[in-house]
Amino acid sequence: VDGALKVENFLLNESRAGSKLASFKTADVKSFSFKSDPNVLQIDELVLDSFYVDAIINRDKSMNFSQLAKESQSKEADKTEEQSQSKEGENSFAFNLLKLRVTNSSAHFADYSLPIDFKTFIHDLNGEIHSISNVKGEVTDIDIDGVVDEYGSTKLKGSLDSSNVKSYLDIDFNFKNLDLSSASGYSAQFAGYKIDKGKLFLDLKYNIVNSELHSKNSVVIRNIELGDAIEDENITKLPLGFAIALLEDKDGVIDINLPIEGNVDKPDFKYGALIVKTLANLIVKAVASPFKFLGSMMGIDAEKLKTLEFEAGESTLLPPQREKLDNLADILAKKPKLSLALASTFDKELDLRAIKAKKLDKKVFLPL
Repeated sequence: VDGALKVENFLLNESRAGSKLASFKTADVKSFSFKSDPNVLQIDELVLDSFYVDAIINRDKSMNFSQLAKESQSKEADKTEEQSQSKEGENSFAFNLLKLRVTNSSAHFADYSLPIDFKTFIHDLNGEIHSISNVKGEVTDIDIDGVVDEYGSTKLKGSLDSSNVKSYLDIDFNFKNLDLSSASGYSAQFAGYKIDKGKLFLDLKYNIVNSELHSKNSVVIRNIELGDAIEDENITKLPLGFAIALLEDKDGVIDINLPIEGNVDKPDFKYGALIVKTLANLIVKAVASPFKFLGSMMGIDAEKLKTLEFEAGESTLLPPQREKLDNLADILAKKPKLSLALASTFDKELDLRAIKAKKLDKKVFLPL
């Protein structure tokens, strides 16, 4: 069977709640070819215009789309899918979409399971995906960009094996100029604080070969300002204010590199949980040993900056100690939100002996 197909003004509603789940203005299949025995479907090009999806995580952490099917039917479908996947090498229906072109599309995402509601709107999505297939070894190429809320942007580019993402994936996922105040729900859950102001830039690189993940994540935060603390017994509060002071430079920029590695086939592997754990470990490490953390960032042995040592009975610093002060001044200049408190100490026995010796010298060696 060879032909073409065009569907216009599609709308998917959840009738019980009366909410729109998905829609598109036009789905235009330019040409397709279906052959049986064996079953093969090839679509040359599909143009999807004004596609929209509304994805919501409810208070009970369920997805709005999960309500479309009865639970028993969902379990049966999962069981059938597992059985079909267990037949290695068997592919009863080969499918290949040579080109998918997306225009003027959008997505709304909300998470109401957080301490503070999170909402975002991605719109003006445009781009192309080449060679979407369930045939093993076919490489899919992706190039899509769009706008996030009012002033942010996103771009997804790379390639993967669409029949088995775990076997091969090489993707760059980029976000620019995201409003951090909209992410207060996640910051509240993660560290116990709202975010009043700030911009977020993410450059995420994911590479998977035979289930082994290697990712490089660049996180840049500009001019962040924390809001009120969230009182919730389920939240583990982190000293986020002190961590920001340690991480932020004089221009109000926090630049973090978060490499993540692991095997995606392991039952306990959860990428989001790994990101949160890595960020939390970074904050705890910085706060627990601030001098060591600052030294590693600035290329100096900052552990030695913890103390300024005077000669016994003396009030003048020697040159090696003055170098420490210069290094401390340099750190404070680059970390303007940090303040340094100095506490004086002395060695009663050594200082007393040195002071007595100096007084004795003055009495014995009188000036001529």
